[in-house]
Amino acid sequence: MYNLMKIDDAFKKALNAYTRYDVMSTNKLCAARCCNEIKKVVFHDPATIVYWNDGTKTVVKSHGERFDPEKGLAMAIVKYLGGDHYYKQIIKKWTSHFEEVEDA
Repeated sequence: MYNLMKIDDAFKKALNAYTRYDVMSTNKLCAARCCNEIKKVVFHDPATIVYWNDGTKTVVKSHGERFDPEKGLAMAIVKYLGGDHYYKQIIKKWTSHFEEVEDA
């Protein structure tokens, strides 16, 4: 009869190793893709425009908030990697219940 505890432990170790490798590989791929594929970035308040080496461009705009070049570039990268509709869904899902608290 097999020792189920040993099988369970071996499975957990293998899954943990695979997950760690998968996350590290994805991070490396994403960083390499973004850094190597940006051709030019233009900041023109309220828009951030990123020209990519594949000939496409991504435009994001700030609406009702102060223009932030760093946030604009980050959002343009996310939009490029995840697609327009998908990135908006994810951001809306995780930020829709957030209420900004002003400093007292």
